[in-house]
Amino acid sequence: MMGLLVLGALLVYGLMALAAAGLAARAARRRGISGWKWGLPAALVVYFLVFQDHLPSVALHAWQCRFGDAGFRVYKSIDQWRAENPGVWETLERDALPEEHLQKTKPTAGNGEKRFYVLPDGTQLEAGFWAGGKLITTRLTRPDGTKGYWLNQRFVYLPGESKGWFHVYQINDRIVDIRSWETIAQLLDYRSIVRLPAFAYMSASTGTCSKEAGDKQWLDQGYSFGSFYEKITEDEG
Repeated sequence: MMGLLVLGALLVYGLMALAAAGLAARAARRRGISGWKWGLPAALVVYFLVFQDHLPSVALHAWQCRFGDAGFRVYKSIDQWRAENPGVWETLERDALPEEHLQKTKPTAGNGEKRFYVLPDGTQLEAGFWAGGKLITTRLTRPDGTKGYWLNQRFVYLPGESKGWFHVYQINDRIVDIRSWETIAQLLDYRSIVRLPAFAYMSASTGTCSKEAGDKQWLDQGYSFGSFYEKITEDEG
């Protein structure tokens, strides 16, 4: 139903733009002026009443994707990390939560459970479990307010997004060693979302740079962000 409303609104808006261009062109011809000289500006005025932020945002997004800092980077390879931490990789497990720092538990719907931990540096963990004790996910909150996800005893995933110029948003996803808080790998990506002022429920958006380029083109040391994340979380022990 919402899709039909959006299509209907766009159709009405398109007809308004055509009508404005037609009226302006007719008025121009009556004055001996070529119709397009008035018709085109009239159509552009109607267009920019709604889409005034769209073109600058799309242009800035395209620039960031092609010439900016968008991309995936591995700052420390898994092999290098393993060499610096001998014998540790084999002990990493997603379910191995720091039980010595457990603060409290709380029952949830369906006989599930939440467990709350506070690490010595003030980092808080909130682990959700299904009935039977199977771990769902573990959320992390740093003392400075940074939020993310616990992956295992040494790695956390810190997703981030911030609004830049116009309506272009920077995606900043990092995998971090929780002991040193060193960034091991980072994904910088961009997308634009423009809310249309005439239609509060509508927006014009672009895809991310990585999706437009194809994830396989965003490789560093043979990894994309997704495959590096899987290596950290699945190739343990």
